[in-house]
Amino acid sequence: MRTVIVISDTHIASSVALRPRLVQLDDGDTSTFSRGQRWLLDGWESFLEWTKPARDPVLISLGDIVEGDRKHRSLQLVTKNTAVITRMAAEVLDPLVKRCSCSYWLRGTPAHVGKSGTMEERLAEDFTNTVRNPETKAYSWWYLPLELEGVRIGASHYASIGGMPWTRGNSANAIAAKALLTLGPDAPQLILRGHAHRWADSGDNFPLCRAIILPGWTLATEYTGNLSPGAPAEIGGMMVHCDGGKYETEKFRWEPKRQRYFLPPKPGSTNSARPTTRAKHNRTKSRQNRLKRRST
Repeated sequence: MRTVIVISDTHIASSVALRPRLVQLDDGDTSTFSRGQRWLLDGWESFLEWTKPARDPVLISLGDIVEGDRKHRSLQLVTKNTAVITRMAAEVLDPLVKRCSCSYWLRGTPAHVGKSGTMEERLAEDFTNTVRNPETKAYSWWYLPLELEGVRIGASHYASIGGMPWTRGNSANAIAAKALLTLGPDAPQLILRGHAHRWADSGDNFPLCRAIILPGWTLATEYTGNLSPGAPAEIGGMMVHCDGGKYETEKFRWEPKRQRYFLPPKPGSTNSARPTTRAKHNRTKSRQNRLKRRST
């Protein structure tokens, strides 16, 4: 039996995604994590612990491992220096990669990782156990057809998903059905996708082919926060245990605590985010009085 460890969409270098505790920037400044990123890192360390029992593991990364903002659409970035981003990603991923006998790296979205997955290609080249594409000699893959212990797996990055909770399963069903119709008996038994930052699973709807869409390791960005205000982030990864042409899946979910609701300040309280004009006036008068007393 061998196990596949699957991760997706870590978006390292985004200010709302997984990252190291402390980052040394190229100008001598340092950057530390936010409260939300600390929660993500706690989840990542729990995920690493959860995957320890994996036997002879193989790592598959489904893409968008780093956040390079190649279209200059966001201000939610730790840095845009590609050398620093690569070091950040290596520091986060290294404990998991070292545990695996080999690793496969899928190329993500050009808007995040550059044309032709430039940033992921560079990162994959740095890891000594990366399996190169035998046809292109590249270190990263657009599509990975992998057979492990008799189980056929088809992995790539892109997947769309319904915006409503009751439609998200349609995408996984469509991926599985399309594979069966186009590939017939050569269809993968298990299809893995990322990109959507949400879980979706076709389950047993198509017994010969199952499609699973994985979430990422990022909180809501400006864009996703506007699409689904207040929706909790879906964080996690999975393991696929392969043996004798059959497989079993285990999903890791790192779930946030219940939704917080904030109370307004009590009447007359000065515990508001911005002081009222009257409160600022009183502080100014107090400061002036103190200065007068000192001068006399």
